[in-house]
Amino acid sequence: PFGPGVEVDVLTVKGMLGSAQSATGEFTVKLASGSMQGTMKANWSSTFRLEGEYKVEYMQLAELARALVPEFTAKGTLKATGQYITQGENAAVALANLQTDAKFTVTRGELTNIDLVRGIQAPGSAAFRGGRTGFEELSGTLSLADSSYSYRQVQLASGPLNASAALDITRGSELSGRLNAELAARGSIIARQTLTIGGTVKDPQLKR
Repeated sequence: PFGPGVEVDVLTVKGMLGSAQSATGEFTVKLASGSMQGTMKANWSSTFRLEGEYKVEYMQLAELARALVPEFTAKGTLKATGQYITQGENAAVALANLQTDAKFTVTRGELTNIDLVRGIQAPGSAAFRGGRTGFEELSGTLSLADSSYSYRQVQLASGPLNASAALDITRGSELSGRLNAELAARGSIIARQTLTIGGTVKDPQLKR
């Protein structure tokens, strides 16, 4: 009833109606070659309120991104845990204002249209577009509110490349953030750079 339309393989929901315009339950969703399990608690005695927790396991980021954010391309296996809440004067208003906080980890993946190694090593201050960045692990926290996304404590590890970042995505898919990256060889740092993240989800840009 809320969020983007996503085709799922299996959806299982079970719960219990309370006596005071309330309900509790749990759900399991199978999609993107993985699963999401969660709890839910609803109350509509005055305003409508729905909240709960969830756990994502082994979802393939390429499949999930294709369904949720078609303009974004990435690969990897996603695990996450989080809480969600949505509330408003009625169900329609509440379900249009989902808020969530989550911790996530993506393993053995790749980001498309972002080349961190080039951004670190290239001279000058021009904006860089395109390329790819593979990684062993990408982790961080995500907060969603008012259709805007805030990523914090983002850490990327890719062999000799390590990076940390903070990133915001507006409801118009515009990017704003900063990234600190360093490249090492034989235990010594050979390049280090702070980059500004801009552009859009479809066309991200890195700039010194």
